[in-house]
Amino acid sequence: MKKSSILLEIALAALVGVLELTNAHAQTVNTRIGKLDFELGVPTKETVTKLYDEVDFQRACQLYLWALPIIGFANLQGGPGKHD
Repeated sequence: MKKSSILLEIALAALVGVLELTNAHAQTVNTRIGKLDFELGVPTKETVTKLYDEVDFQRACQLYLWALPIIGFANLQGGPGKHD
């Protein structure tokens, strides 16, 4: 009895795995940066490039925002760029 229940569990696990593979063969996700394509749950080369570009853009925006207070304080203290 125990051996048959183990075989049943293995068969069910294999069936679930096959069903997941057939449902995940190609997928497209719509985002604010465009469509992201995945094959077997793995991003395509174009998707990876698009995501890296988006990360670079977000980091540049954060750097700009973080630098604003430093530039403002330097301007108040009469740092470089002060016009007489």
